[in-house]
Amino acid sequence: MRLDPAIKFNIALVPGNKSIGFYDPALDVTLEYRISERIYQNFRRIVSYALPGWQDAGRPLAVRLPRVRPQGFPYEAGTYAVFHLFGTSIKHALPPERWCALLRHASRAHPGLGLVLTGTHAEQSAMAEVAAGLPVFCATELSIQELIWVIDNAALYVGIDTGVTHIAGVLQQKSIVVRHCSDPSWIPDYNLHARVLLNSKNCNPEDPTRCLVVEDGGVEYRRCTYDISDESLRTSLDLGLSAPQRYVPGFAGVIDEAVVA
Repeated sequence: MRLDPAIKFNIALVPGNKSIGFYDPALDVTLEYRISERIYQNFRRIVSYALPGWQDAGRPLAVRLPRVRPQGFPYEAGTYAVFHLFGTSIKHALPPERWCALLRHASRAHPGLGLVLTGTHAEQSAMAEVAAGLPVFCATELSIQELIWVIDNAALYVGIDTGVTHIAGVLQQKSIVVRHCSDPSWIPDYNLHARVLLNSKNCNPEDPTRCLVVEDGGVEYRRCTYDISDESLRTSLDLGLSAPQRYVPGFAGVIDEAVVA
């Protein structure tokens, strides 16, 4: 993702019309949508002074985002899946070999499907490790407008706790979200086409927000994400890709393997 450090990035939360606005000389984005209680509480915690007595009027989702097709992007709309597997905290992700196994499954089970990895320059080595030996297009030079186009035109989005996953949520893109429990307010449950995966079996029963961790290869991961089974990831991906439309019966919702089991 390409961001100009000189750009001023402003967020405005307006109780009257419930708009979240982003504006700078290069980017003009206005979002207006029904905000779930969890998202509302998250914003209130961050900027409580901006949300006195906010009442959600329940208006339907209406989004205006600038979309620009990246030059040289190799896939047409609906012929590829986007994987955004890295964020600010490795603990919220999965080990590289498990992501690689999921990409390998996607390549074998869905021939002809393009595989797109999105990330930043700082994540290039991690992306290369995940994509090793696979026909993956790594996109690290995308502007925000280009990233929005790539996500919006994908057949499926797969991501973790990161702002990019919220872009997919606002777009109502069909998504698989790997969830952690340490901060439930981030969950994009306003995305009606998202399947949220977790496994809370080994979470702290006294305080689920204090997720237990496990070490793998010298790296710590949240148990609630690490314990998500590869089978759950594969079956979710296959179901999400079973139909071209964003609404797939039985796909959306929260899947906690500790509860299902």
